[in-house]
Amino acid sequence: MAAELDDDGEQTMSINEYLESIEEEELEADLVLGGDEGDECTYPKGYMKRQAIFSCLTCTPDGNAGICTACCLSCHDGHEVFSFAFSFTVWEISSLNFIS
Repeated sequence: MAAELDDDGEQTMSINEYLESIEEEELEADLVLGGDEGDECTYPKGYMKRQAIFSCLTCTPDGNAGICTACCLSCHDGHEVFSFAFSFTVWEISSLNFIS
């Protein structure tokens, strides 16, 4: 069932529709991040089949260094960070230096 509009023109949905949308978002995030919850640094793990890569312009103004989700959330909290890429072959990106 598609979301409907209430008397004020606001979009409404049932609780089941809302829960389904949350599940879809979680599945999409899991597919993109490869199950990485961002609770521990992935640098010591070496090559990872799939993970999000961020760059911190505060630490590397040229934007040529990659950081993992955990470091983005903790070590670089409050820094100017942007999502660089989602990579299937992170360690093959020769122009990036990986920092922790």
